[in-house]
Amino acid sequence: MTVGTVTLAPRTDGHTQAIILDSQVSNLIVDSDRGTGTFVAADSVVDKIVIDLNGDSGAYIGEIIIDDVDASVGSWDWDYVTAGTLVIESNVQIGDGSGIDSASALFGVNGDFKARVVNDSIVDTPLNVR
Repeated sequence: MTVGTVTLAPRTDGHTQAIILDSQVSNLIVDSDRGTGTFVAADSVVDKIVIDLNGDSGAYIGEIIIDDVDASVGSWDWDYVTAGTLVIESNVQIGDGSGIDSASALFGVNGDFKARVVNDSIVDTPLNVR
């Protein structure tokens, strides 16, 4: 994943943040909504979120907002996405009850997550999301 500006503020039951700072990441600005779509899921419970796009160049996304999501199992794998902004807000909780010394949230640990700017306000707190 390549993102211009990443803002991370979830509450996690332990995390690892290894996003690579790269000044060469371009400032992506999406000026047109033509040919675009919006997906909003509200007041629902899901076990999987899949963003699957056809084409060789992947997705160009102006903004991804993760808001009020609770996750306890599985992973978020957003390879091949290029976004101007990624925001994971403070009302998001990620945790499996393993404790803050065992990372439940992993950001960039595979070395494939680059960003020009990273704002990290993640709060580690014991929690078990169900």
